[in-house]
Amino acid sequence: MTLTLYGERKQVQYKELVARWYRSAGKPLLKIVIVKVPRGELPLRVFFCTDSSRTARQVIESYASRWGIEVLFRDLKQLLGFSSSRARSPLAVLRTAPWVGVCYTLLVLWHMELGFDTSQMGLPVRPWYRTKRTVAFADILRLAQRTLSSADWTDPRLLLAGLNTSTPPPPQPKAA
Repeated sequence: MTLTLYGERKQVQYKELVARWYRSAGKPLLKIVIVKVPRGELPLRVFFCTDSSRTARQVIESYASRWGIEVLFRDLKQLLGFSSSRARSPLAVLRTAPWVGVCYTLLVLWHMELGFDTSQMGLPVRPWYRTKRTVAFADILRLAQRTLSSADWTDPRLLLAGLNTSTPPPPQPKAA
């Protein structure tokens, strides 16, 4: 079958079946799709869906379309500390997720407003990852940390005065 996965057309070999797995899902039927993977350490990938009426195409493509959401949650937890919140009161718990989401959004919008291209970003050069061409959230966060660390926080008037004039270009990050 030919699918659109992660923005590219891919040919995949698959097997699908509907079964009950009492230990994991109880009585409802599961759609199970097994995909043969031509590269990688594991030769097969197995996808489970609680909606047994979905086609194999729907199961696989919907999994691939969720990848960006999964990366977002990983970034929120690992890079912005969402997983280690010390909020204990019910209201604090309810405020934590939206606050972390707002911080993430503001940082991404700030980066988009800067209009950097990847060559200006100073992406880290790592021998094991030579093909990196796009900016990850970790790169945006590193740039924000470098930019904010060079700001003069001792006099708030200087910070506000800089908002009224044209802003100078941010410092160029160096390769890590």
